[in-house]
Amino acid sequence: MFLDGKPAGAATPFVTRRHVHRAVPQAARPEPDPTGVDYLGLVAAAHDEEAGTGAKIDFTQLGRLTAGEPGQEQEREEGR
Repeated sequence: MFLDGKPAGAATPFVTRRHVHRAVPQAARPEPDPTGVDYLGLVAAAHDEEAGTGAKIDFTQLGRLTAGEPGQEQEREEGR
């Protein structure tokens, strides 16, 4: 670094630090006022409604939903 064309030493950044002694207790931040809105509950309810997770899956009924009774496909073909 130069000052008026003459070397003025190395340029070092000035670092600012705490200006209060560590032993001095710091003021606690005040708690924010509650809004009265349960945002997490709203998000969870919207997710449950969108995903359809309101009812549990009955795994004993899966066979009835995916496969029909024997001979059911034959009836469909004959009905065409």
